[in-house]
Amino acid sequence: MRLQQGDHDAARADLTEMLGLMRARDDTYFFGWLPHVMEAILREAVAAGIERAFAQRLAFERLNRAILPDGTPLPVLDLRLLGDLQFSVDGEAILDAAALTPAQRDLITLLAAADNLSLSQEQLQLAFWPDASTEKARANFDGLLARTRKSLSAVLKPHGGKQYLSLEKSILSLRHCRVDTHEFMRLAQEGLDHARRDNLWQGRLTLEATVRRWTGEPWRPAQHTEGWFVFTERLRGVYREAGLQLAALHEGRGEPEAAIEALQSVFENEPTDPRIATELHRLHLKKGDTLQARRLEHRYQQALEQAGCEEDEAEELLDGLWAG
Repeated sequence: MRLQQGDHDAARADLTEMLGLMRARDDTYFFGWLPHVMEAILREAVAAGIERAFAQRLAFERLNRAILPDGTPLPVLDLRLLGDLQFSVDGEAILDAAALTPAQRDLITLLAAADNLSLSQEQLQLAFWPDASTEKARANFDGLLARTRKSLSAVLKPHGGKQYLSLEKSILSLRHCRVDTHEFMRLAQEGLDHARRDNLWQGRLTLEATVRRWTGEPWRPAQHTEGWFVFTERLRGVYREAGLQLAALHEGRGEPEAAIEALQSVFENEPTDPRIATELHRLHLKKGDTLQARRLEHRYQQALEQAGCEEDEAEELLDGLWAG
């Protein structure tokens, strides 16, 4: 109301009090508020420097908007890497892998797997052009960055690709983006933390949502960095741990079918993991379903062979099913 009346001083005093209380309580909900009202208030707060980081977080989480320091709003760019590579805004797909060159796809994937969604120019030049001279690699990098920004600008009008692919002090970053793999890790960790604290109902619901989010292998770039391997292994490890914990919660509630269903979905994506296979095998036997147990043994053996596992090692792993 005060903003509509042009009384910015009074409005900012109210904002200072309101946002301060919300931050202290970690309250991120505006019950009954219309999105355009929320956006106007948060833009004013950010531009005035009132609880700026908290106001920007609220806009990002509640409105899918990134608010720049001067109060300018940008749509949050959602990047999907699980199962496919796709950009979307407000739930609408705007750019997919087919619209990008292989080098552009690799650039985006490597940044998305990096800590803070950032890599140094030197790291990227080494990943893409390890044998090129410094001058040639730098020229190639400049050209790839310009083309990728242009591709983003074409689908984000009137906003520009520079606002989402930011190069500052030789560090290239994905900005104003939400990446599904990082969201997956966050949600999985939240569910595991609930389970460890014996918040069983919250843990089960959160882990169920986590496992459903796994829609396929993370997009694999042709050019790799060590960081990409580390991140994807950690991602898969958290996925497996979420499935095991979810199955344990279901079994603890006397729901063997739900426990089996949870682990079966993970096993289909991780068929060579011994812990998943052993626990699923145990659940089938506990239920008295020897047919499904035998089918699992056969599928596990096939997966180990396809993965190039040595015969002696495969036999030892298969024996481990019964030991579990």
